[in-house]
Amino acid sequence: MIDHGLWFINMRLKLIRSNCICLGSFNIYIVQPKWLADQGIIPRSIEVAIEANLEEPGFRFSSPALSSRWMLHPSRLAIETDDPREDCGAFMGKVLERLPYTPLIALGKNFDYLAEETSPDELKWFEDDSSLSLPRSFKRKASSRGWSFQKGSHLFNLNVVRDDKGTWFRMNIHTELRGREIESALESANLFKKHRTASKGLMNRMFGSGGAE
Repeated sequence: MIDHGLWFINMRLKLIRSNCICLGSFNIYIVQPKWLADQGIIPRSIEVAIEANLEEPGFRFSSPALSSRWMLHPSRLAIETDDPREDCGAFMGKVLERLPYTPLIALGKNFDYLAEETSPDELKWFEDDSSLSLPRSFKRKASSRGWSFQKGSHLFNLNVVRDDKGTWFRMNIHTELRGREIESALESANLFKKHRTASKGLMNRMFGSGGAE
């Protein structure tokens, strides 16, 4: 456990957002809602709202019938959710399985948590500016701390940010895919739930927190 005194002893972490992102070369004219429905990845005959930015290729879509939002760009596919029960990696795996010759670069999973039930005493190490020498016109807007840990072929990157809205934890799990077979991408995508659990366990071990939801 990292020794920060009383920091986070009574903390609880609430999962507020998670996503699965794959970097590669995607054909935005193939990976569309109709194709996803034809492949059995999303339900048929659902109402879909599509948004596009006319200044760059790609689009995003969502539906009241889906717990996730999909964002497609020629260089990446992202599936995001606010529902802690949703498995974005399972959706990603189904897409990649049907596009086995897509050139892939990397796959990432991100889990964003908000720290609850913190007290000023628990945040002393984050709020301490005594070692900083700033001009009088500068005031700290936010503080952050980061760590990276390697486990097998996966890199766990933890970033903690403290700002005027609260204390935020983002765990990014990066898997390099350059030069690797499609099976490596499928394996990483299908580890979404296990890696979410591992992330909570790692943070609880590091900070002695009261738990994560």
